[in-house]
Amino acid sequence: MLALAQERHELELLDTPAVLGGVTAAPLPLPEGTTHVQLWPHRHGTDAMFIQLLRRRP
Repeated sequence: MLALAQERHELELLDTPAVLGGVTAAPLPLPEGTTHVQLWPHRHGTDAMFIQLLRRRP
C-alpha cells in the first residue's frame, strides 16, 4: 500500500519513530530501523494503531 502511494503521488516516507519520540510524554519502546510505528494495547498501553508519516516530494 505504501509503495503504491509513493509511486502514484510522489511521496516519501518520514522517520515516524523520531517524530513521535519528540512529542510523547514518555519514551515508547519501538524497534529500530523502520520508518513506521505499530502500537499495541498490551505493549504500549494505547489503542492499536499503525502510523506512517508521509510527505509529498517537491
